[in-house]
Parts: sequence; structure tokens; C-alpha cells
Amino acid sequence: MTLTADPSHPLLPQADQVRQAVLHNAQHTLGLAVTTVDITIDDLHTPKTPPSPDRDALCHDRT
Repeated sequence: MTLTADPSHPLLPQADQVRQAVLHNAQHTLGLAVTTVDITIDDLHTPKTPPSPDRDALCHDRT
């Protein structure tokens, strides 16, 4: 999976958050036994609006 990330936050935690969300949804939504999710951050972006505290992900899928 390739992502863009917010450079104002540490990149590794952003990638880990997305990885965990993909693993969780693969198992609980799709019923798939996924064991590995490779994440590549291929671009950085600055959010146009500040993220709200209840926002689940700091990255978004660009596939």
C-alpha cells in the first residue's frame, strides 16, 4: 500500500496506524487472514484543515 503522510507528525506511527487498520479490517470486515501489510510512504502533504481529535487516520490510501 502506498500512502501520503502529514510531515508534521512522525511518519512511522502514521504508517503503523494504517497498517493496524488494514489488518483489523481485513480480518473483521473481509474475513481474510492477512499477516503482513507493507506500507510505502511515497509523498508528504500538509492538511488544509487541522485534523479533528476524533479522526481515525492521519494517512489516506492513494491506490
